[in-house]
Amino acid sequence: MKKTFALFLSILFLSSFLFADEKLSDKALQKTEKSQITKKDYQSVDKLMSTYKEYAWDGYSWRMRENTYDINDKKLSKNKLLSTKWIITLQNTWDFYLLFYKDDVFKFGGRSAGVLINGTYEIKNDKVILYLADTENLNRLKDILADDLKWMATDQLTGVLNYSSDHFRYANELVINEHKFYPDGVYKKAGEKIFINGKPAVSENEIIVLTKTADFYENADFNSRKIQNYLYSEAYDILPEAVLSGTAAYLLGTDDNWHYILFKGNEGESYYGWIYGNDFTDYDAEKDSYYRELIKEEALKIKENK
Repeated sequence: MKKTFALFLSILFLSSFLFADEKLSDKALQKTEKSQITKKDYQSVDKLMSTYKEYAWDGYSWRMRENTYDINDKKLSKNKLLSTKWIITLQNTWDFYLLFYKDDVFKFGGRSAGVLINGTYEIKNDKVILYLADTENLNRLKDILADDLKWMATDQLTGVLNYSSDHFRYANELVINEHKFYPDGVYKKAGEKIFINGKPAVSENEIIVLTKTADFYENADFNSRKIQNYLYSEAYDILPEAVLSGTAAYLLGTDDNWHYILFKGNEGESYYGWIYGNDFTDYDAEKDSYYRELIKEEALKIKENK
């Protein structure tokens, strides 16, 4: 059974919503708190407002947008900016998000890092102008990522829509000071010719589960660097340069028997790379417990052979 990216996103990214630590369990108290909050002028139950706060324990929201982005609409408008979550991937691993709000506010950050930059924006002459109000939290990133974001540490940024994206996954992009942000949920069609790190391939858009542990390569070449990942470190204390049997992943592209995949780590990091061979099957949500058992068996084998 083939699944779409949108379905898998709803499963994988459910854990990426950020809330404040305070939580209440009493339903009656929750209802009272909600009623009190919605009466305050500076708070809103509208998730497209930067002042969103539906319950007392709600913090800044990274909630998934409904992805109403229209790829055929070429005009840059507020509705278009609000229609999706804009993504930039740093160091081929970490996804960061740029979100726009109805009240002319934008926020930039990530699941683990929180809000790193915020400010206001306006649209002029088919361009979006970002006025930065606070960049202090950029220092919370590791130095290598902070270096990637130094271009944002300025008073003003300018962005334009580009509809000739050469990205292997996303159909178009928002280019801000020459850096590309991609609209979440707007993917290229299966069968489309693409390039991955300059290598030609065919676009895929399905979710797979590995039926055999596979080495994880940076390029479609047995001599290329193998990629170490932390997906299994917390539960099994291993750092393999492989993707274990039972692991679910996005299949993004194919070149003969090489397959370009993406899977998510424990801290929201994204791992992109190649596996060789056809030892995988279509993802089936009803078999999640079986998949976990496969992963456990493989992980224990690796630990025993250390």
